[in-house]
This record gives sequence, structure tokens and C-alpha cells, in this order.
Amino acid sequence: MDCGFYQTFMRWTLEGDRDAHKFTIANAFKDLRYLEAMADAAGVPNPMGNAAKNAFALADAAGGAQDYVPMLATHVGHASGVDLAPKKA
Repeated sequence: MDCGFYQTFMRWTLEGDRDAHKFTIANAFKDLRYLEAMADAAGVPNPMGNAAKNAFALADAAGGAQDYVPMLATHVGHASGVDLAPKKA
């Protein structure tokens, strides 16, 4: 799992590097809506894609649209009453 995606993604999780993975929650949410539309048009079930889309929708609606994708875990934690924000050293 030592690929560029996970290296940048984990820099937020472990180090709090906000700018390590610059792809916004709003953009990811948009892409997952496209996936949903394509699956619907093809008549293909998409439960995992829809679950991911719903998580991004909640983060977007909570004001996190301009946060980056790695911060989704922080939003999910907050909605669940758990602080998952990276700890500053």
C-alpha cells in the first residue's frame, strides 16, 4: 500500500498536513454523483459507491466542501461525536 495516493492521504491523518492531498470534498462528491448516475443508467447496483457518496454529502452539507478528501474521516468522526482530527505534535 505504499503508493502516492496513500502517502499523501496519510500525511493528513498522521501529520495534519492539510495540503498534502489537494482534492476537495466537493469535487469527490461530484464525481460520486456521476458514478451514481452511470450505475443507475446501466441498471447496476452501487451500494458501496452510494455509501461513499453519502459520506461526502454529509461532509459537504456540514460546511466541508472546500476541505480535502483526507479530511473526510474528521467529518465522519465529528458527526459521530468522535474527534478524529490529527493531533499536533
